Amino acid sequence: MTQHNSPQIDPHPIFILGMNGSGTTMLLDCLNNHPELYGFRGETRVIPHFISKLPSYGDINNDDNFLKLWNDFRSVPILVSCNDGTLPPIPDDWHKRKRCLGSVIDGIFEYFSSLDGKRRWCEKTPMHALHISALARVFPGAKFIHMIRDGRDCAASFHRRWGYNIKRTICRWKEVILVAQTQGNELPTQYMELRYEDLTEQPDIWMRRICIFLNIEFNEKVLYLSRNQEFSGSTHKSITPNNAKWKKYYSQHTLAALDNIAGKQLDALGYPTGQPLADHNPSKVFRIFWALQDNIRAAIKKFQKEDKHTKYNFWAQVIAALRQILTSTLRRP
Repeated sequence: MTQHNSPQIDPHPIFILGMNGSGTTMLLDCLNNHPELYGFRGETRVIPHFISKLPSYGDINNDDNFLKLWNDFRSVPILVSCNDGTLPPIPDDWHKRKRCLGSVIDGIFEYFSSLDGKRRWCEKTPMHALHISALARVFPGAKFIHMIRDGRDCAASFHRRWGYNIKRTICRWKEVILVAQTQGNELPTQYMELRYEDLTEQPDIWMRRICIFLNIEFNEKVLYLSRNQEFSGSTHKSITPNNAKWKKYYSQHTLAALDNIAGKQLDALGYPTGQPLADHNPSKVFRIFWALQDNIRAAIKKFQKEDKHTKYNFWAQVIAALRQILTSTLRRP
């Protein structure tokens, strides 16, 4: 077992979350430039899974059970990938650390943070927006930054890049925001909402507010991007306005349909809408159908990129898409 020894990190991690396409990657990139903050390059996605799975490890006061938890978490593919294909090491004082999931996750990110000479880590998995309460129980000192962007821009982005159904996307947008707000408002000193449009229009003002929220000194480096080409595809080196593209993207008929679904939520967040009282929820049958379409479409695109030796994976992807529909969409109200 490869081991490492380094000072334990700041016990106040930062989670950046929100609907996909809301600027979470951009914010992580900027915060990573701060001399005190390390932004993990990937999306772990699995922390809520480990929270729900924790009872299966039995009594983690038992060294064998606790070590198994360490080994399972460090084997998460994105952690291995970000460590050049090798398992991140376990600290050699693992057995002396607090017996909880939080100390295991801290221990692994402690290693990544130490490579950059930093002590406080940030993690960006957009859909952790649905699990703020659970994450706060594991990390009582954590801070949560909820990035919010006009749902019509999110839907346009998803449709332009992947062909996803715009009505399904704006339904998901509405659900993610409502869940995140409900859970986040129970943690008023740990939860901050930030509109993408406000940040990109006045980056200096809002990055200063973020630093105050995180209890760190403002540093001008957070106004600039360093990983832009790899993550967002942008060619800009600083935070730049990129707002309200939806106004030119949709027909009036399509725009009216989106406002009919999310008008009330858009209005509550300060976005202009022609239907400020509208809050229509499409039936579960429609949402299942749209999700099925989107997942099969994604599988086909991946299939088209594969070579002839790996295309047999296509039907496995279709089956995985169906399984995802059954285990997630059907559970929604």
